[in-house]
Amino acid sequence: MSKVIGLKCRECGTEYPSGIQNTCYKCFGPLEVHYDWDEIQNSNGYAASVTNEEILDAILLLARTEGIFTEPAGGTTVAGLKSLVESGHIDPEERTVVYVTGNGLKAKETIAGVLDSPGSIKPTYSEFTNTFRNITKEQAPTCQEVN
Repeated sequence: MSKVIGLKCRECGTEYPSGIQNTCYKCFGPLEVHYDWDEIQNSNGYAASVTNEEILDAILLLARTEGIFTEPAGGTTVAGLKSLVESGHIDPEERTVVYVTGNGLKAKETIAGVLDSPGSIKPTYSEFTNTFRNITKEQAPTCQEVN
């Protein structure tokens, strides 16, 4: 198991001990967890680095496929898993556990820019059922109309 050895600024590289700080005092850049990379390599482990776009895509993927709305931290774990599967470090048939513990409502402004507006309907049952009937099977493949 690799060990965290502190925090490192993404912008200027300044290192800090582990703690609750999340911004560099020198350049105000974001801090990232700094791992002992030698330990990861010595244990035949792997690490993935993902972009903000990949994180947003993973948040949407998780919402679309599992119905889970996660914060960027959860999107990061899913994006990292996707990257490691695509690079061949994890077999796609292998059982893998990904911890997604954060709620997307904690960081809704992060993802708001990539979501379509949900629109609105009148607060009546008939308006709901009419709108629901207009949804195609491609948009909601698991939904069934209740008589």
